[in-house]
Amino acid sequence: MLFEALSDAVLLVDAETGAILDANPAAVQLYGYPKTAFLQLTDAAVTAEHDGADSSLRGTLDRSPTRVAVRCHRRKDGTVFPVEITGSTWRLGNRKVICAVVRDITERQRVEQELGHSQKMEAIGHLAGGVAHGFRNQLTVILGYANMLLRQGWVFPEHRAKVVEIVKAAEKATRLTDELLSFGRRQMLHPQVLDLGPFLAGLLRPLQKLLGEDIRLSIRPSGRPARTRLDPDRLQKAVDHLALNARDAMPHGGELLIDIDCVELTADAPLGRDAPPGRYVRICVADTGHGMDDETRRRIFDPYFTTKDAADGTGLGLSMVYGFVRQSGGFIECSSRLGGGTRFHLHFPSLPADALAHAAPADEAPPPAASILVVEDEDMVRRFLVQTLRDAGYAVLEATGAQHALAIARQAETQIDLLIADVVMPRMNGVEVARQIRATRTQVAVLYVSGYAEDDLVRRGVQFAKAGLLVKPFGRDGLLDRVGQLLGVEKPASDGAGFSLPLPQLRQRL
Repeated sequence: MLFEALSDAVLLVDAETGAILDANPAAVQLYGYPKTAFLQLTDAAVTAEHDGADSSLRGTLDRSPTRVAVRCHRRKDGTVFPVEITGSTWRLGNRKVICAVVRDITERQRVEQELGHSQKMEAIGHLAGGVAHGFRNQLTVILGYANMLLRQGWVFPEHRAKVVEIVKAAEKATRLTDELLSFGRRQMLHPQVLDLGPFLAGLLRPLQKLLGEDIRLSIRPSGRPARTRLDPDRLQKAVDHLALNARDAMPHGGELLIDIDCVELTADAPLGRDAPPGRYVRICVADTGHGMDDETRRRIFDPYFTTKDAADGTGLGLSMVYGFVRQSGGFIECSSRLGGGTRFHLHFPSLPADALAHAAPADEAPPPAASILVVEDEDMVRRFLVQTLRDAGYAVLEATGAQHALAIARQAETQIDLLIADVVMPRMNGVEVARQIRATRTQVAVLYVSGYAEDDLVRRGVQFAKAGLLVKPFGRDGLLDRVGQLLGVEKPASDGAGFSLPLPQLRQRL
């Protein structure tokens, strides 16, 4: 009864001749031979070469009569698959018999590989988050002072182009940091309820311009609402990256199809192993390009892996797409073959058809004020903040750390209308500094500055709905714009020179 009922394949083999004496139903199903044909075979028929050694059941169990980690076996149709074998040898009458329990470990190996890949990406994400804070501090200083030099006319005309190149290089470094953080799923997202059909249809013209005239672009919306909750800016960037990869795979022209649909995944569906069963919205991006071999396809989401020349790409585009999709609660799969094009499937959890986006109520602006306490332990960043605010006409109090800021706030005659605090500082973080100051000065507005990623900030208690956030690196305009919003005053005029970004983009810079 046990022999018949076991879910693992069991083979009884003559130890001398290798003849298969019996096979249970699980073995018949695993190897694909009918029972009568099975009993006409030897163990050599179901085994494949392994490391140049004898991989037959007899050879395997003679060397290790217990559990063998991995061997390769062969089905009737010729496909080879990995197995784990547990065996023992005993006598049955006058025969020496091998009893081998064979388990197909194909799925186990797939899961182990995916786990290893996931752990590798998690490690890189942690590394990127740790590096980002210090790196963004330096970028804030570089961009801030370069911007100041350009704006205040301290650069001779013949050298102005060189300073502009410094700004461009710092901006490029900022984008690289953003992409690496996005790959590590440590990006600050601002999701909204989107109907993917109308949203992606609105990208038709800019995408066509990106692709060029020799590639025909089609966007095919679903016949029903395909609603999900995503950050629209990050989704657009993900689609842009996929479109750019498709363009590079079609140097002589071709077709790119973006298809939107709603699908139901069950536990036994081919894609169900990567996501819980349920309803999903699916974006399919398919091109008619030259395609990829299996080895390349397996590595496309690895950071800095690229088949392009160094001048044509950083190798972070698809990594960013992967990180965005996973951080948004979805999953991504790719299918491709040489000469047959490439298809990316992006799946996101579906929302009910009547789901509506609810705008968060805007925080009430504090009354106009002009006295600001800046607490930042990084000297160069603090000096840039203080000088920029003073140049704009604000009265500024400067604190080199948390205890220094609290000492200033305890002086009753000191007016403080806005606290600008770095989130992560030694001994006491900016959140705790703000909490202690607001315990006695309840009207003080708070603006946090940070280069850390979202999970680090959430762990430190930052509530973005109740406080301002400015993400490093930022320039003069971005800083004064955010300060003006919190204080309820008009932003100082800008001549448009130097580095600045709109607030929605600044909020994404984690």
